[in-house]
Amino acid sequence: MRVARWCCRRGRAAEELGLWGEVVEALLLLGRIADARGDRPGARARYARALRIAEEHSYGRGAAQAPVSLDSAG
Repeated sequence: MRVARWCCRRGRAAEELGLWGEVVEALLLLGRIADARGDRPGARARYARALRIAEEHSYGRGAAQAPVSLDSAG
């Protein structure tokens, strides 16, 4: 639970600062946490948002990783 809260804070702070790569990484981690907890819809929502932001801001690593994560959350 602490990790999820930390990721949420990290993501919000990064978003305020325009650090889009950090936002994507936080969303990917939150997606993995949701998936591990069995929350597939929550995981898919976070992965989809990570993909959208990664593509909008040309963050290649996130744009490559998010679709794979999205597919695995089926």
